[in-house]
Amino acid sequence: PKLIRNLFGGRIGGPIVKDRFFFFYNYEGMREAKDAAVTRMVPTASLAAGSIRFDDNTGQSWTLTTPQINSFLLSGVPVIDVNPTVVALFASAASRSPVNDTTVGDGRNTGGFRFNAPVPVKQNMHTARFDWNVTRDQKHTVSFRGNYQQDITGAAPYLPDTPPTNFWSHPFGFAATYTWLVNANLTNRFSYGMTRLAYSTQGDSNDPAIWLRSVFQPVGFDRAVHRTNPTHNFTDDMTWIKGDHTFQFGTNICLISNKRVTYANSFDQALTNY
Repeated sequence: PKLIRNLFGGRIGGPIVKDRFFFFYNYEGMREAKDAAVTRMVPTASLAAGSIRFDDNTGQSWTLTTPQINSFLLSGVPVIDVNPTVVALFASAASRSPVNDTTVGDGRNTGGFRFNAPVPVKQNMHTARFDWNVTRDQKHTVSFRGNYQQDITGAAPYLPDTPPTNFWSHPFGFAATYTWLVNANLTNRFSYGMTRLAYSTQGDSNDPAIWLRSVFQPVGFDRAVHRTNPTHNFTDDMTWIKGDHTFQFGTNICLISNKRVTYANSFDQALTNY
């Protein structure tokens, strides 16, 4: 698997109004072009043709074709009827993802399909700050800072032609502060801040989850998940200096909410043996 990583960014800052109003901005970015090795279990070409291979208790190998399996009778009644839909599914899987790996599967009817899956990463972070001396004597000052990110982390698809289950993270936060120098011994500071965590995990299917145990499944059947978690914070602190003593008192009010949506239990499931 390859790995190509690029890191870049820049910053700028300075006065907007001399001695009164200042700004700062920073950007950081990262890009990764990389792969991850993935191995999935898939049907062999013989199983895709409707034949089953096995060894008997003497160690002799056998291959039974679909017509032979369908010819088995018990009291004149067919015992097994090979489902042509399953055979078609296996044939499609074998043509798109042929066995090329022996680390998984039984080596007769199933094997491994190994491939390098692209898992790119894109990260962007913006940070800004503003400081304002409202009065020239700096008795009243206001500051603001903010942060915003937009990151995408690639996840390997179940098979090369299925959707990846990428992870999006796009949090942001800001805080504003007002500081009042009441006198030489008394200072009041009020702040409001908000931090919003948000992420999404992309699912790879909106269909019922149907797979044949120890043989094949068409996708990973991962379901989408979304979460938003904003937190609001209000603080007010008073600092009083009296001689050799310092007294501090204030309040902190925090409001938190959590909104989460998952589709993990929104679809039917079916599991069967071949």
